[in-house]
Amino acid sequence: MVQIKHIGISDYFVSDASYDLRTSGLGSCVAIILYDKVNLIGGLSHIMLPERPTNKKAHDFKKYCNTNIPVFIQSMIDAGASKKKLQGALFGGAEMFRYQKNPLMNIGKRNIAAATRILEEQNIPIQFQNVGGRKGRTIHLHIKKGEIILRTAFEEDIIYSF
Repeated sequence: MVQIKHIGISDYFVSDASYDLRTSGLGSCVAIILYDKVNLIGGLSHIMLPERPTNKKAHDFKKYCNTNIPVFIQSMIDAGASKKKLQGALFGGAEMFRYQKNPLMNIGKRNIAAATRILEEQNIPIQFQNVGGRKGRTIHLHIKKGEIILRTAFEEDIIYSF
């Protein structure tokens, strides 16, 4: 029987098909899914902020796009994924509060830009994305099936298949 692993804010998890991965409460944060369909290795990362300030300690690296994503990719490779076969998906980055006077406060938009840029730099194609807007999201990755289920309040679920 497949176990479900819940990934919280500022964390990630990589697994073979013995786990399904889920994160919920995705607002301005971004969730990145990496998937190798040949080796059936999948990972989900729930990232809070775009870039770690230079004065922050390294122990909080999972919180930021620029420090999380490279380590997340390496964890996929260490688990048996091929970097050349990795495909990505990006979710979240909502504008949960309106900050019209200061665009730097739109964390969701900045998270989307940072995650997209880093995945492009790493030559990992983004196959699916559902980003922005003003709604929270729950993401569920079925590693064995190669499916992502996106759930939002008051809307039909959307299924993405690798």
